[in-house]
Amino acid sequence: YKPWNKFIFQEKSRKNNITLMLSTKNRKKRTGWAEDSGTEAEIKRVIDGTYTVTTLEIIQKDNNWFMHLSIKYETDPQPVNPKIIGGVHAGLTRPLVCVIQNNDYTTLAIHPNTLLSLTNMRLARIFKERSGNKYRKGGHGKNHKLAITDTLSDKYRERRKKIIEQYIHLARDFFVKNKVGTVYLEEISDAQSFLAKHKYPMTTILSKLQLKLEKEGIVVKKIKPAYTMQVCSLCGEHNPEFTYQYRRKHKFPSFHCKNKECGFIKPADYNSAYNICTPNFEEVVKKIRSLKI
Repeated sequence: YKPWNKFIFQEKSRKNNITLMLSTKNRKKRTGWAEDSGTEAEIKRVIDGTYTVTTLEIIQKDNNWFMHLSIKYETDPQPVNPKIIGGVHAGLTRPLVCVIQNNDYTTLAIHPNTLLSLTNMRLARIFKERSGNKYRKGGHGKNHKLAITDTLSDKYRERRKKIIEQYIHLARDFFVKNKVGTVYLEEISDAQSFLAKHKYPMTTILSKLQLKLEKEGIVVKKIKPAYTMQVCSLCGEHNPEFTYQYRRKHKFPSFHCKNKECGFIKPADYNSAYNICTPNFEEVVKKIRSLKI
C-alpha cells in the first residue's frame, strides 16, 4: 500500500487518471511508518489530519508529475534549563560560533562562510558592471544611473535568504537540543553604507536568530562585543596587542593568553563566544577601561 495513491489528478486531455508522487522537503531515509519517520509517515499525518496543508502545487517536469505540499503543525516547546547559559559570536571566517558556558566539548561552528563567498561574487559582478558603464566618469545624473548596478537581483536575494535561514536553524537547534535557558548575543549595529547593505548582513542574522530563540522560550540578552576578542575566557587576562589589525596581519591566528600560569590557547572566535556568555563580562570591561585612565 502506498499512501500517495490516494491523491489522483485528472488531466482534461487524458482519459486515465495520473498518479502523483509525493515527497517531503526534508527527506529522511524511508524507514516506513513503524519508526514514525520518513516520507510515508509525513504523508500519513497529512491524511489523518495531524498536519494541515496550507498550500498545494502540482507541476509537470518532463513526463513526471509532482505535488508540492506546505504543511503546518503545532510543536510542543522543549523544556529549557535557566541555569544553562549559551553565547553566540558572529564573524566572517565562521558566520556563527555557538558555545555553552563551562562546557568545552559542546560547541557549534558554522564553516565555511558560504554567505560571504556568495556576496563577494555579487560585489565582483557589480564592480564589473560599473567598470563597463559609460557614466562612471561623470555626467549629469551619474549617481542615479550608476545606482542601477547596485541593486540586488531576486535570484541573489533568494539564495542569501536561504543561507541565512540555514545558519539560524542550525544555531536554534543547537541551543534547543542542549536545553539552554539564556543566550547572549552581540549588540551590533550596521552603518548605513553600501558595504553594510551589500557586504554582510550580520545584524539581520542576529536579529532573526533572536526571534527564533525567543519563540522556543529561550531568554535572549545583548552584550557589547568590546574586548571579547582580547580577554582570556579562562583567567580574564587582557591582551591589548590582540587587535583586529594584528589578527589581520597574522592571518587571524588563535588567541594566546599572556598569563604564563594560564597558557590558554583557543581560536579567537571561540574565545570571544565564551566571553560573550559570561554574565559578568561587562564588569571585566569596566575594569579594563578604568586601568587605561
